Amino acid sequence: MSHDETLLITGSSSDIGRELIRQLTRTTPDHTPFRGQIIAHACSGGGKLACLQQEISSLDKPLEIIQADLRQESELGHMLATIRARHGFPTQIVHLAAARIELRRLTEFSWDRLIPDLEIQLRSIAMILQAFLPDMLKSRRRCKVVLMLSSVTLGAPPKYMAQYTMAKYALLGLLRSLAVEYADRPICFNALSPSMVDTQFLSDIPPKYIEMTAAAHPTKKNATVMEIVPALRFLLSSDSDHISGVNLPVTAGGIL
Repeated sequence: MSHDETLLITGSSSDIGRELIRQLTRTTPDHTPFRGQIIAHACSGGGKLACLQQEISSLDKPLEIIQADLRQESELGHMLATIRARHGFPTQIVHLAAARIELRRLTEFSWDRLIPDLEIQLRSIAMILQAFLPDMLKSRRRCKVVLMLSSVTLGAPPKYMAQYTMAKYALLGLLRSLAVEYADRPICFNALSPSMVDTQFLSDIPPKYIEMTAAAHPTKKNATVMEIVPALRFLLSSDSDHISGVNLPVTAGGIL
């Protein structure tokens, strides 16, 4: 990745978002660190990103933190205007933002709870792409957009997750539409669908449910952040330039 690239990560204060930034900026014998600008979006996790900013202070361009509640169209609009004024447009986008999972039966389902999640997951990335796609398509480089989905989109979804499953399938529909619409243009649209990952994102789920999910997996454990982030890095890299429209399973054989 060259110096003139700009990466926007929504929901970057999450465990996966922070580890992605760490891995992208880390220098190892087999990895050249990202030297462009990283724009790290957060809603309420700015403190975690500030700590990370100190951790990776050797960056050529300091991590830029931008806060916005993606449920609020005015805040999202201000974020887009700020990015436009400072950087023009991102050449890569990773969309991680999502509301935390809650287990609920369909009879307990409420549109008042689903709509905010759709605003975070679906409307925000649609508005981000509406704002930046025209410039991304004119770029001389191959741009990348990666959406975080879930293994709920790969087979029979788990019980009590209708709200979460609906939101992820809506994102999957957007992904496939974009991949077809722009198949002849220099941009890749892909998604990652991991099985359950041990992160703070699960904090509203009963521990017993998490344990049962791990026990039912062939590996007898849930995934770790370290096992998921390399797949994100791959979809951002030039190694994936001939891949678009793919919902990549990262499940260790848990869903075939």
